[in-house]
This record gives sequence, structure tokens and C-alpha cells, in this order.
Amino acid sequence: MGVTDLDWWLIERQQECGGFNGRPEKAADTCYSWWVYSTLALLNHKGKECIDIAAARDFLIARQSLRGGLAAHPGDSPDLFHTHFGLAALGVLGHEGICCNVDPLTCLPGDSLPLHMTKENKTKQRTRRTARRTLV
Repeated sequence: MGVTDLDWWLIERQQECGGFNGRPEKAADTCYSWWVYSTLALLNHKGKECIDIAAARDFLIARQSLRGGLAAHPGDSPDLFHTHFGLAALGVLGHEGICCNVDPLTCLPGDSLPLHMTKENKTKQRTRRTARRTLV
């Protein structure tokens, strides 16, 4: 599929600094790297190919605090919210410093999903529920 109007709106959220904002005329913020890029990844269109991934990674890495964590903007104190979504964005962007890919739908490590969301496990759960009802 080609680039849609929604793709273009999301692509335009990337600012010259490499980060993303949530709406026009606002400053780029660490968490929007997650919201925008994960949405593009979920849409699975050509839009994500229009993003400057290296600049997005550099933006996020520059928000890292010497005390640990990521901040929303330069000079801000790091917080759990922006650290979580900043690291998740790096995972979706495929940053080599992140130990696993992050699923753009669930914001969970991609490697953990097969344990919980496979068709085989869903079938087992259904069978257990049916067996419980039969015993009662």
C-alpha cells in the first residue's frame, strides 16, 4: 500500500531535530517518537520509509540523562513515562542497544508475544475452559 493522508500527517510530525511532536507547532517530545513511529509500523504502509530513522534515534539518545532515564525535552528531569516510551520507540526503530524488538501494538518485547498470543496457546486455553465447565 502507498502513503496515505494519515501517513503524511504522521511523517510531518518529525521535526528538524529528529524527534516527533504530537500536533503542529509543538516541540518534539520523547514519547511522541513511540506514538508516531509505532502507529506507522502498525499501518504497515510505505510511510515509515519516509522517516529519518537515524535522526529519530539520535533525538532519543540525546534525551538520556546522566542520572539514568530519558527526559521529554533537553534539560528536563528524566521520568518513568518518557523513559518507558523512549526505550520502546528505540526498540521499534530497531536500535542495536535495545536487547529485543518491541511490538508496536502492545509495547511489549516482541520475543514475549509468542508465549501469550499464539494460536496454539489460545486453543489450549479454550480447551481448559471447556473442560472446567464439563467438570462442574
